[in-house]
Amino acid sequence: KIVVPKESRAGERRVALTPDSAKKFISLGCSVAVEAGAGDASLISDDDYRGAGAEIAGDLTAALASADTVLRVRRPLAASETMREEDRWISRWHRRAQRGGVGVGAHVWFQAFGK
Repeated sequence: KIVVPKESRAGERRVALTPDSAKKFISLGCSVAVEAGAGDASLISDDDYRGAGAEIAGDLTAALASADTVLRVRRPLAASETMREEDRWISRWHRRAQRGGVGVGAHVWFQAFGK
């Protein structure tokens, strides 16, 4: 299951997955859950995601508990956005802005790609 949380940083207008991309994942056999309102700042409605076949998750904690993969634009800020060891968390981790550690995700092994 792929879960797309609403971005938690002030001023962040992007969303990690568009309805078209959700539809592609669903056509490959994945289930997709998008947190309610995740696309609002990008002018993408919950109905757009529903139309693509995605589930709208009103309870992020429950959605994350059932996630295999979490897609975000930026790294998590809140401890409530926890990861299990078996999860895949895909987001941008800006090395300069996050100097001094990975914070919330530090309890889980992860592999990073970048320059």
